[in-house]
Amino acid sequence: MYEENGNTKSKPVKFDRTSSPIQMTEQDMIDTLSNAGYVIKKRDARGCI
Repeated sequence: MYEENGNTKSKPVKFDRTSSPIQMTEQDMIDTLSNAGYVIKKRDARGCI
């Protein structure tokens, strides 16, 4: 049987908004997706695969 403990509360997560966001290049994005297992296909200048 599942019972929820009502006495414990999660703390709110505070994000540091003072630092600038990380800037990724197009190649960084492609590498990240590729490392995650996605198949990346590059289109030529005419838009054909």
